[in-house]
Amino acid sequence: IGDIYKEEGDYNRAERWYGQATQVGPDVFEAQYAHGLVLQLMQRYAEAIRAYLRALQIDPRSFDANMNVALAFVQVGQPEQGLPYAVRAVRLSPQSGPANYNMGVVYAALNRHEEAITSYRLASEYMGTSPQLLMGIADSQSALGEYIDAARTLERLVATDPSADAFHRLGSSRFRNKEYEASLSAFREAL
Repeated sequence: IGDIYKEEGDYNRAERWYGQATQVGPDVFEAQYAHGLVLQLMQRYAEAIRAYLRALQIDPRSFDANMNVALAFVQVGQPEQGLPYAVRAVRLSPQSGPANYNMGVVYAALNRHEEAITSYRLASEYMGTSPQLLMGIADSQSALGEYIDAARTLERLVATDPSADAFHRLGSSRFRNKEYEASLSAFREAL
């Protein structure tokens, strides 16, 4: 029943049914994992973490639970807690684009931007580029002071998926690189 409500986008009802399933079968991995997933979709990250950790007690080698709990820890501002789970997810499925992307997110949150860029690039090899991936690379390049590279990455992004946020970041990168006319143009596009 929880699956049906989740598919319909009714996360409140789905959560209630998944919660009931976890009570009926506390040792059932699928119930614990599904409960964690819907809680994460509802942005109830601390509760999602607890549910994922219960699922991982049942099946510590679950790729999905490891990957999602790592991201949930970032979402509550504790990326250092999520790092071991992100590492485990990548070890369980080294060619997973989403796992490598999440690893990049964790590294970026830990200010380990060179490692974040490496993870994002690995992710792109397995799942292609996406706006979120290019934005992550550009943010880490900017954090490292590589404004020319960040601007190139953002140029790729605005060429395929223009957005105010992307143009704003492009303007910021151009400004930091003292390309004032190009910066002004990007900021105008953002507006």
